[in-house]
Amino acid sequence: MLQLFAGERLLREYSVALGGNPVGDKMQEGDRRTPEGRYVLDWRNDASSFYRSIHISYPAPEDVRAAAAKGLHPGGMIMIHGQPNYFGWRPF
Repeated sequence: MLQLFAGERLLREYSVALGGNPVGDKMQEGDRRTPEGRYVLDWRNDASSFYRSIHISYPAPEDVRAAAAKGLHPGGMIMIHGQPNYFGWRPF
């Protein structure tokens, strides 16, 4: 469940699909996990081939520290998005 807050006020909740390895918090680049925690939606990719592609502010400083303590790179460029733009009309 994705929860969208403005300050401490819950604005909306969305059902979501997670990364290909969804059990547990994201620890390193390429682990196919989804970051868990409080992040900021900080910019939108209007040129994306996915519906409403929005970047999240992962990794936060604590994510960087946790990965570094294990000798790992936390990854980055995490986007949340809808279906591919062509999904509704693509011939199969």
